[in-house]
Amino acid sequence: MSSGPTGSGGSSAGPTEGPPSRVPFGAWPSPLSAELAAQGGVRLGGLAMSRDADGLPLVWWSALSGGANQVFVARGDGEPVRVEAVTSARSRLNEYGGGAFWVSGERLFWVDDDDQRIRVLDGAPRAGGAGEVVVLTPEAPVQRAFRYAAGAVAPAGDWMVVEREVHCAEDGTPLAEPAHDLAVVATDGSMWVRSVVSGADFVASPVLSPGGTELAWLQWDHPSMPWDSASLWAAGISVDTHGEVELSTPRRVAGGATGGAEVSACLPSWDEAGRLWWCDDRDGRWVLRRFEEAGLPAEGAGDRVPAFWDGGGEVGTPRWVSGQSRY
Repeated sequence: MSSGPTGSGGSSAGPTEGPPSRVPFGAWPSPLSAELAAQGGVRLGGLAMSRDADGLPLVWWSALSGGANQVFVARGDGEPVRVEAVTSARSRLNEYGGGAFWVSGERLFWVDDDDQRIRVLDGAPRAGGAGEVVVLTPEAPVQRAFRYAAGAVAPAGDWMVVEREVHCAEDGTPLAEPAHDLAVVATDGSMWVRSVVSGADFVASPVLSPGGTELAWLQWDHPSMPWDSASLWAAGISVDTHGEVELSTPRRVAGGATGGAEVSACLPSWDEAGRLWWCDDRDGRWVLRRFEEAGLPAEGAGDRVPAFWDGGGEVGTPRWVSGQSRY
């Protein structure tokens, strides 16, 4: 006679002889072990898309395997290629990480787990995942003290805006609390880095308009969490990588503390027509919104924008990590 342990939620390891026995819930024999469940697993994430010089689509993704975040790319309908130059792409910004790699055409940018510096590799899809790696950000006085994530590359490709978290001063003195800002980084390996947005306790999610002349981002302050209250900001931006960065007329366009309510904005993005999109929970859940006109929105203009699509549910999501995207 074959039987298994009685009670709910379990199954036997296989046929047994004799009468059934009673054991505590979850304590019966099983062919599955923690080691078996963990070994050989591959976790996918960080999907990104771009096009190569011939217009063919490139699909990029990361895969956690053996404790390292490897990056892969597939060109057109070709076979996936592992980018061998990437040892492990992992951002430790806010400890939660996310946004560890981003792309522009055939160029791959990533944050190296070992030192948290940004690197770039050009032409990986054509070179079988190989090529010359260029380091873009300076070495911190203390390992992993300068952290980056979620870059947005300018149309000309000569600079980008990234999230940055700083844990110590230039001389290595620890800060009482990490400082957060958005920084402009040159992509030529000159180590040219300039802060462009600062002042709030947290600054995140930089996105550039198609022309690279407008910048949008999120910011929030203690004690709020981003899913409680976060505001969407925008400004004009002008960058000369041999000079300085100019941010013109920054303004809050949606979210944050408005009319006595706390609104959480998230997931900003510009479309090809130059219109700004985002989600916020002004109506009690994160719905998708979009400005009708292209360019910089006016101060607080997003507080009056209706839902672009309201088919039920939520488009937005709590900001646990950098680099999230839902649409």
